[in-house]
Amino acid sequence: METTIKTEEQKKEYNQILDNYNDEYWAKKYGVTAEELKQAANNISITAKIIAANIKNNAFAV
Repeated sequence: METTIKTEEQKKEYNQILDNYNDEYWAKKYGVTAEELKQAANNISITAKIIAANIKNNAFAV
């Protein structure tokens, strides 16, 4: 059990390091801050959800 907990903690730490690296990479690539990048991603996600909802609601409309 202790091994599983340690492994889970290691996975979380690894994922956090990877996320930080990705944030820095893409922010540098596009010349924006990591916060601006996250905001843009949230906007895209919201837009995608709106589009999906509209498609679902109008899927059978003729």
